[in-house]
Amino acid sequence: MLTPAKFVVKAAYGYARQQTLKSRVERAGRSVDPSSLLTADIVLSTTDAAISKAIRVGTGSPVSHGMLYIGDGQVVEAIGEGVVMRSLGLALRDAIRAAVYRKSDLTETQALMVRDYVGNQVGKPYDAVGALLSPDPVLCHVPGAPEKFFCSELVLAAFDHAGASLTDRRPSCGTPDTLLSAYFSGTTQYVGHLVADL
Repeated sequence: MLTPAKFVVKAAYGYARQQTLKSRVERAGRSVDPSSLLTADIVLSTTDAAISKAIRVGTGSPVSHGMLYIGDGQVVEAIGEGVVMRSLGLALRDAIRAAVYRKSDLTETQALMVRDYVGNQVGKPYDAVGALLSPDPVLCHVPGAPEKFFCSELVLAAFDHAGASLTDRRPSCGTPDTLLSAYFSGTTQYVGHLVADL
């Protein structure tokens, strides 16, 4: 039987374990060459910019941004100017940390569905209001603009569309930390770091 005291100890242990794992993610792991990335790989990054720091503080995460690799050195991401496709190098130009994660059981067909989904969103506007509401467990459920995206919402929606959900959360309730948590739950695998601040 789980007594209140045991619950507190178990919760504290779980929190400490998660913080230790997140700390390890913050430090550089193995280095990965961009040529080894696969379609639908998830790239999580952070920069020294004030907005990046604010996102990390607001979500309690070592990462502040998520994007999807679509092949041929290109990524699709939702940033201030909207949903864009650009080179991985340009997307990571200011990154101080960037790591790659891969959905463990993703089929080739699902990977192509993820790629096509994000490709069809290119040109749509950024959802700044949705991004601000996403960490709130109640407000994130308020219907937003279906034709707008913030970074983690785009990634989560793409995997949902492909029938390969990363989490049980709605895409509008996702944050960069939600994408990182998919690794801790075993849904994704760590591939390696593209950029590390040693």
